[in-house]
Amino acid sequence: MNQQKFLTVCLIIIFFLTFPTAILAVEQNETVYLTQVHITTQWQIQKLKFWGITIIHQALDFVTLQVSEEQLETLAQKQYMPYHTISFSPQRVAALASGAIISIDDADTDGDGLTDEEESWWNTNPNNPDTDSDSFTDGDEVAKVRLILAGEATTTQFKHIFPPFLTLPPELDIDMDYLPDQAERFAIGTSANSESTDGDKYDDGQELFGRSPIDYGQWGGDMPASVLSPGNNVFVAAYPNIHVEAKTDTIRIEILEEITTAHGIIEEQTTGIETTVTRGSSTTTGSAETHTYSEWNEAHNTQSEL
Repeated sequence: MNQQKFLTVCLIIIFFLTFPTAILAVEQNETVYLTQVHITTQWQIQKLKFWGITIIHQALDFVTLQVSEEQLETLAQKQYMPYHTISFSPQRVAALASGAIISIDDADTDGDGLTDEEESWWNTNPNNPDTDSDSFTDGDEVAKVRLILAGEATTTQFKHIFPPFLTLPPELDIDMDYLPDQAERFAIGTSANSESTDGDKYDDGQELFGRSPIDYGQWGGDMPASVLSPGNNVFVAAYPNIHVEAKTDTIRIEILEEITTAHGIIEEQTTGIETTVTRGSSTTTGSAETHTYSEWNEAHNTQSEL
């Protein structure tokens, strides 16, 4: 048993020894998950509690959690990037409730760092640590995906080893973005219903793996090198920079009137570009007198003789 698999199994054993009834607190017709997430701030812990997530074990930089399917999906969407995830079906929960002993040594059958549950999400082989035979284990490739999502690495660095799977049947990728739908839901946090989560013209597979098959979906092919960070991120739209330049000699800003009251100053301004032509003549005779008093309620006295 390798070190990663040993640690995963040990955590599961600790969970059952320390919290023997915790998993039984859920409905027995609901699948229960144990997972881990990295933690860097106390605020992240508070958010987990706010979402009603049960914290099983807290270490220096990660926590082990008991979550429902909905909560697991929330963790992925909020970019907590859950890993070492295992599930307990309703049947296994019921068996635990009856006191049955269940083998937990199958959490990571091939010892590649991905649990069998996660292998099913990524369409990798749970009995082969290197599904695509590229000398990188499935767990290592998915760990590099997490580094890219966390902004700690770039797609260019690992483009030559992606993706971790050999094939991706259409029924496992409904939105045709070259990412397995289950991995999008429970591990990555991208939309499993949209080829391009950020709405640009590059599909999620292109942006995460650096390429996707041409004509696989609406888009595809190599991610253009001209699209720079952060536009090549699955969560940031790769739109061009829009530059707007104002010509100062074509804009006029003029204060036309300033009114002072007991409550402040009101300024009226006009902004625009004007061309005015006046023809003709006008003559006015007489006098006019106007008195205005303002305390927000205005009174006008006007006398006119024209």
